Amino acid sequence: MRKIILLLAAAFALAGCVSKYKPIATEAPASMLSSGASFYVMQPADGRYGSNSYPGSGEQTAVAVQSALIPRAGRVIRAQRPEELETALSTAREKNLDYVLQTRILNWEDRATEWSGIPDKLSLNFEIYDAATGERVASQTSKASSKWATFGGDHPQDLLPLPIGEFMKTVFGS
Repeated sequence: MRKIILLLAAAFALAGCVSKYKPIATEAPASMLSSGASFYVMQPADGRYGSNSYPGSGEQTAVAVQSALIPRAGRVIRAQRPEELETALSTAREKNLDYVLQTRILNWEDRATEWSGIPDKLSLNFEIYDAATGERVASQTSKASSKWATFGGDHPQDLLPLPIGEFMKTVFGS
């Protein structure tokens, strides 16, 4: 009986040590994108949770998307501020880029998990548009939450690589 209790306690503790990721909706491209494709990465508006705004979260997100694209794409240019899709498409055409990648932060929830037990949460929407036609090529909405046992080190920006990486696999196949 004691072994069972110890095993259950260990399983519960380990479950609290893993960040969670879940794609909510995915629209994969008709065919995988070429590794030589070029991208314009839009900067999303800063994330919010309730009345809290998280300055710099939009730029952090754009930098993380750019970093994930660089090993997979031919050329990547990142916007320096939030802008409308039409402006981004125009910029991409001027720079002879193939695609525009728009990311929207749907939820950015930075919690004091280490003492409250409430995990940090992040929800993102990714959309890729053909720069020449303006048509959407692929999209994904996903959410992630931090592990329960953070020991004070996790924040929503630490969750960015997982949903971004999974979206890259969806559109590039690797």
